[in-house]
Amino acid sequence: MRQRIMSYYYKGKPNHELTIYQKEAVDELYRDYKKLKGNSYIDKYYERMNNWKVNYEDELED
Repeated sequence: MRQRIMSYYYKGKPNHELTIYQKEAVDELYRDYKKLKGNSYIDKYYERMNNWKVNYEDELED
């Protein structure tokens, strides 16, 4: 899960933007990660992505 979250992070980082589909996937992965007692490593990246623009129209490449 951590690797998938980081993959979305690095894909969206250049423009600080995620598609709605990517945002929903990241949110679900993060919830599952924390349920499984994932450590705090991913918290700062998740918080950064929460401040990014969410593109509701165009899908960025996955």
